[in-house]
Amino acid sequence: MNGAGILRGVFNMRRFLPALLVVILGLGYFAGVDQVGNGALIRNTLLTLVAAFVAFEALKTVAKAQSLETAQKMSEKHVASLEHALKHSEDRTRREHEEFLKLKDEIVKLKSELHTKTSQSFPHGGAVSLLSLLQEKGRFLDFIMDDVTPYSDAQVGAAARIVHKGCKGVIEDYFELTRSTNEGEGLPLTLNEHFDHHRFRLIGQVPDAAPYHGKLIHRGWVAAKIKLPVNQGEQKGPFVISPAEVEIGALHS
Repeated sequence: MNGAGILRGVFNMRRFLPALLVVILGLGYFAGVDQVGNGALIRNTLLTLVAAFVAFEALKTVAKAQSLETAQKMSEKHVASLEHALKHSEDRTRREHEEFLKLKDEIVKLKSELHTKTSQSFPHGGAVSLLSLLQEKGRFLDFIMDDVTPYSDAQVGAAARIVHKGCKGVIEDYFELTRSTNEGEGLPLTLNEHFDHHRFRLIGQVPDAAPYHGKLIHRGWVAAKIKLPVNQGEQKGPFVISPAEVEIGALHS
């Protein structure tokens, strides 16, 4: 039997120590105080048992302390391992975030370079794209470039309604339009010498100096905001406004 087994045995027997002490004390009492030899033997036995009990409790306390110290060391080691893993994870997350920011900057840079190269290679892309949208949504070029002489006013008016609806939608999508002036058309208007030459155009008999007295013929238009459509040159070709359409299988229908 090893030391641990002996300790467990003593530990299991400690519940009987009080009863054993009572028995020994009883024997000492019945032996009589005059029986010095027997009394000394009982006393020594009792002291030995008490000393064994105290030693056992001390050993148990030491064992508990060692167990707690071992558990604390294991806990500290586990905490240190977790802290190391956390630091490693934080470092990896930081590196991945830095790489993400670099890739994002590279993408923005490449988009900017591509836009610059596209604009340089095809500077009129915005205008062509706008015409393309007017044609797609309102058949603008079909209406403008067609000879309407053979058609009646009713036919032209019906076609103009379709063109008006589609083209108005395109203009509203890409332009915010306001009037050059809020004055009413057909009403008298006087302009001093500091009038805005960009917003007003003088026609008719214009004197050499202000003030200019006249009648407002047209209120004019101003583009408060402009958002030209994305250049579609790479999709349709640099100068293609609207490709010709071919219906496959139409000959067999």
